[in-house]
Amino acid sequence: MEISLRKNLIYAALIGELYFILILSIAYNLNSAFSYEVYFSNMSAVALSVLLPALSAFFMYLAYLGTCHVKLLFQYGKFILVGVLNTLIDIGIFNILAALIPGVSGILLSVFKAISFIASVTNSYIWNKHWVFRKEDAARKQSDLRLSEAAHFFIVSTGGFIVNLITFAAAIAFIGTVFSVSTIVAGNISALVAALASMVWNFTGYKFLVFKN
Repeated sequence: MEISLRKNLIYAALIGELYFILILSIAYNLNSAFSYEVYFSNMSAVALSVLLPALSAFFMYLAYLGTCHVKLLFQYGKFILVGVLNTLIDIGIFNILAALIPGVSGILLSVFKAISFIASVTNSYIWNKHWVFRKEDAARKQSDLRLSEAAHFFIVSTGGFIVNLITFAAAIAFIGTVFSVSTIVAGNISALVAALASMVWNFTGYKFLVFKN
């Protein structure tokens, strides 16, 4: 059963609100002006909490209109929204863990990155299976019976996990050597680069192997 446009827009707005919450956690750890205290007192932060869901829903609506010209554009639009959410979950949880245990470096940062990536992949599976690459009821039941979908997802995600960690380790080593920035800043830049690399890997695998029709 197809999800109605209204529900798709609601889901997009929910993702936009999650963007805002995760951005707060990242900004807090980076000592930005958008701290948790500012959230309750700064009108611009409150406006952002409304603006991001609205922009996400508007983006989803534009993707829906674009299906007249590009059939898969609506699906691509949903994947982009989920991909950004996965990236923010990855970086956001990394920052939450770093804030809970300040002054960490070395191997513990990679452990934090592994935890945040696992959370991101779990979120990715839920949204991609039930929203982005949602199948008709009969096809979904058939794939559940085969269990091949879960197995393929595990294989692709494991590859994405390896790509993510290797990219993160290489990026943080490069940034730490070339630029004079704090460990937290270097970690966030490296986490972003790693998330983008794994996003490309995961989209290719999810689209053509895991959730193929």
